[in-house]
Amino acid sequence: MTEAKSVADRQRTADQSTQGRNLSDIAYDRIEEAIVHLKIRPGEFTTVSALQQDIELGRTPVLDAVRRLADDTLVLVQSRRGLQIAPIQLDRERSLLKLRADIEKHAVRLAAERASSTHRNRMYQLVQALKNELETHNIQAFNELDRMLDMLILDAADEPLILRSLRPLHSIFRRTGYIYLAHLDPNGEAFVSTIERHAVLLDAIARGNQEDAVSHLANLIDLAEGMFDILARKINPTLLDINIKPLSL
Repeated sequence: MTEAKSVADRQRTADQSTQGRNLSDIAYDRIEEAIVHLKIRPGEFTTVSALQQDIELGRTPVLDAVRRLADDTLVLVQSRRGLQIAPIQLDRERSLLKLRADIEKHAVRLAAERASSTHRNRMYQLVQALKNELETHNIQAFNELDRMLDMLILDAADEPLILRSLRPLHSIFRRTGYIYLAHLDPNGEAFVSTIERHAVLLDAIARGNQEDAVSHLANLIDLAEGMFDILARKINPTLLDINIKPLSL
């Protein structure tokens, strides 16, 4: 087992444990993971009862998680129709990418400045885990590491308003990135580039170099921007919203 898989497996086990964690947080994480990895597809309708069954938690934590996911615009509460997983709107997300870049610039600067020795040690470990994932093309394992990376940076930055702003944005782009890597990256080139850019960003933060961190963040945002151009031209629109009827040629 690679170190990357070991780290991801440990994180998955921790996420699935209810000991010492708020059940609403666990419900949120499990539903978010299902949305990001298309276990519940964009545009799909579901119910609280179905979500309860899927994630094996009670009604109250699932309701709390749904409210948060609705605030994050990942779930739409539709009158008389139940819950809809938000379809992917590429124009909206391209616009949100600029917002994410502006906020995340502050986050990486604060993280580089404020990270404790424990944060920095965990960052170096995660950099190595990312590098070990380069040859696997396991997109879901990378996404789990990416989520760990995002939360580690936000924890080091120690600014609640930034966390509340960036966490839903990270989930939105992680889902779209998953679709891109799964369907439009047959040779794995974007997968490798994505990992490499995440690794050098985290390394710069761990070293406390704010300017390098901001520069590497800009490169990562540029990569995401390029993905949107290709998605707009090539992706099957039914992957963005299952309610779109395919063309009959």
